[in-house]
Amino acid sequence: MSNKSRKTTSVLAMLNRMNTQLARTDEFMTKDFKKGICCAIEMILHETNNYMGYRYISINDMEHDTLGHYSRCYFVNRALK
Repeated sequence: MSNKSRKTTSVLAMLNRMNTQLARTDEFMTKDFKKGICCAIEMILHETNNYMGYRYISINDMEHDTLGHYSRCYFVNRALK
């Protein structure tokens, strides 16, 4: 058995990186890719009691189950700052 070190990241660092990905508009950022990021963010934030909601990046493009619906920015819990 090897003694590998574990690497961790803070919830705040993860949230910042994933929010940056959700704001991308290039051709590789599909609805399904953003949907997966949203699911991951919500799971992590709920499991760590840090869920504070989100806002849509564009209030003119937020129809349910569209690319705009998953183009969002999750709020940072003040306890993480």
